[in-house]
Amino acid sequence: MSEIDHSRLLSFPGKTLVAGATSPTGKLIVDRLCQLGMSTRLFVRDENRLSDSRNIDVVEGNALDQPDCVRAASGCDAIICTIGERFIPKDHSIVDGDGIINLVDAAQTAGVSRFILVSSLGVGDTWDWLPFPVKWFFRLFGLVPILKEKERSEAHLRKTQLDWTVIYPAMLTNSKMTSEPLIVKDGRAGGISSRYAVADTVCRCLGSPNSFGSDLIVVNGYMRTLLANEVPFNMDIPWELW
Repeated sequence: MSEIDHSRLLSFPGKTLVAGATSPTGKLIVDRLCQLGMSTRLFVRDENRLSDSRNIDVVEGNALDQPDCVRAASGCDAIICTIGERFIPKDHSIVDGDGIINLVDAAQTAGVSRFILVSSLGVGDTWDWLPFPVKWFFRLFGLVPILKEKERSEAHLRKTQLDWTVIYPAMLTNSKMTSEPLIVKDGRAGGISSRYAVADTVCRCLGSPNSFGSDLIVVNGYMRTLLANEVPFNMDIPWELW
């Protein structure tokens, strides 16, 4: 593969805060930003969970603590948020709600203009068209309250003047990308989403103004055959295999 033209792929000159950088998707987002030479800061609850030898700016804190969020966002130009609970906690609020809201408010306090939120299918209106087995899965494992909290924080984000984008992955896998992900705006594109595809889409959103104010569903490229009726959304920044 020929050398990647970073200037063509990403034209965002500022510093990006990645909240939830120790999550599987968050790690890939950080990898991609570093690969592209982007100025990056990590916001993590426990710095000891990082196994990264790269010289990256790290802020340790809790998204449920507003001052921590403001401290992390200060000096940044964009926030990529991948935080979320896998199970409903018993000792604190669900970060999918209050944690994300705190980060949104911190962005406004710190003068951050760009906010990209990685959410989940099943939130808001996407619940209505999910297949029954998927709804059954969410209910079986008690995840519906988390989806409701995500819906609440997304509504809070949409009321702001931030340049926001909400990313909806489908069922996540760790498989590598083999083709350009299918991105659908305001569509019904369920299926499989590689975390690499999600990370790729998130990073390209940074330099794609046409993604501002958009809800984008991301699935693997091979889903195009099954989703032939969906209209692909083409971001300003072109895709490259990595």
